[in-house]
Amino acid sequence: VVSAVLAKPELMPVLLGTFLPKIEFSREYLSILVAIIGTTLSAYLYTWQSNQEVEEEIAKGRTTLQQRQGATHAELRRSRHDILIGMTFSNLIMYFIILSTGST
Repeated sequence: VVSAVLAKPELMPVLLGTFLPKIEFSREYLSILVAIIGTTLSAYLYTWQSNQEVEEEIAKGRTTLQQRQGATHAELRRSRHDILIGMTFSNLIMYFIILSTGST
């Protein structure tokens, strides 16, 4: 985030490109799109939440698979909240990485 601010990008083109992107069906545009999707949807992203859930269950003393079966409504709500915060944070970081590299 700091490096994106220090790069001093032009604000209007950044905002315009963020909220009204120009979509092109060119080889370059599609390769950049695939690269962004490929770097943000890493294998770690698919497993981080489930790994965290298992670690929390074990920390609560639920060590066997049978003890960890099922989830309450409150646990699912907390998990959804956790995922929304984590994904929002990771996407904001991705946005500022792209902004800082594009500004230099």
